Amino acid sequence: MAQHLNRLLANGTFCMGFSTDKDDLVLEFTLNNGQPYQLTMRFAGGEMFFTQPSHPQLPGKKCIKQFKQLEQRTIKQVRGFEGERLLSMDFEDGSNLVLKGFGRFGNVLLFENGMNKPLGIFRLGLKQDWEFDFRSLVENTKSFKGDETIDIDIYISQKQPTPALLFKATEGYDLAAKGANGLFEFANLYLRQFHFFQRKNDLIKQLERKLNHQTKLETEYTARLHALENKRSYKEIGDLLLSYAHLIKQGVGSAFIPDYYTGNQIRVKLDPKLDAAGNAERYYKKGKNEGIEKRTLTQQLQTTKNLVVETEARLMAAKNAKTPADLRPIPAVAATKPQDTKPYREYSIDGFRIWVGKNARSNDEMLRLAAKNDLWLHVRDYPGSHVIIKKSGASFPDGIVKKAAELAVKNSKAKSHGMATVIYTERKFVSKPKNANPGEVAIMKENTLDVYLNN
Repeated sequence: MAQHLNRLLANGTFCMGFSTDKDDLVLEFTLNNGQPYQLTMRFAGGEMFFTQPSHPQLPGKKCIKQFKQLEQRTIKQVRGFEGERLLSMDFEDGSNLVLKGFGRFGNVLLFENGMNKPLGIFRLGLKQDWEFDFRSLVENTKSFKGDETIDIDIYISQKQPTPALLFKATEGYDLAAKGANGLFEFANLYLRQFHFFQRKNDLIKQLERKLNHQTKLETEYTARLHALENKRSYKEIGDLLLSYAHLIKQGVGSAFIPDYYTGNQIRVKLDPKLDAAGNAERYYKKGKNEGIEKRTLTQQLQTTKNLVVETEARLMAAKNAKTPADLRPIPAVAATKPQDTKPYREYSIDGFRIWVGKNARSNDEMLRLAAKNDLWLHVRDYPGSHVIIKKSGASFPDGIVKKAAELAVKNSKAKSHGMATVIYTERKFVSKPKNANPGEVAIMKENTLDVYLNN
């Protein structure tokens, strides 16, 4: 490669260097015959590859200029060094552009005349290269440039996960081309394979994360539905209260009544402010909400099961992919999207279910669906969504409360202020006053948390 570049670039001019991302560097020259020439340095996994673009790359508006100090300087020679994986473009003023191919620590460095340490480097993440002493390294190393390209055959094998290269005929290796052209062909083939496997691995990781999330949701929905289906329904309790209304006195907090469904007696909690009919109506309302939740959970569970099947199929296809074409998305499993009857948007954060109301009326509906030990949150002094953290465990971790409070601020009129105070308390301390407007509540006990949004 040193001999090839020396033949091309000696007595030519460096025009510009630019990059469009952290792994591509384009070097543009004018040859001594006046023709333009581009050489691209591509870094894959940190390793440096020489490529020649089939069509000239133009610096776009978002490109970053590199090594501007060298523009319009004349190249004296290009040298390689025995035993070292680096090339040096030597300029007539004594500066050097060093192409360092040290395995995954490949880089391009600029040395001005007389300097032992670089003036500039391309891959800024390799901070140790600021201490790279090029002149001391090659001081006693034999250099070579030659006058003609090495006319050597390049053999490439494509049977391995990534292409392999040899300089002699071997079974399983095909002749690519001679000299630098063979190296360019190998680099292009290697980079295509490298980026294919990179895309493949990224897709597999994404699908595995998606599958884990969907499987977790499926487990949660199944457990909740099972719990609802195996508990005493609120409607049945309402029926029992009406059947034995003559046994229940107003003003008591609970009562033992016969259960004609099981033949036993059960203890039923009552609102002492209501009579038997009023308490029955209260349980019927809970039963209605319970039915809505069951239907919603059933739809969510079926949709999630379909997504699990689809994601498993996509994951298997990605793992078996042999070419870039195999990474195209497979057809989705046909599924009817259930109508969203929930009055809230649901989030799953660290194992906790968090509800966020959609509007003022849905805030009221969500409040009726919430259990008394759930945690209720709302931004103080600003209109916005009510937020409910569903009870899961002995307490609500501070981190979960903080994240739910941030959701409350982001779904309120305070979101543009950057900071707001959030009220939070257990659902049992929040009530709906008679004749109150949609979304209005009364709070008997509260805690506060100041939330600062990260812009």
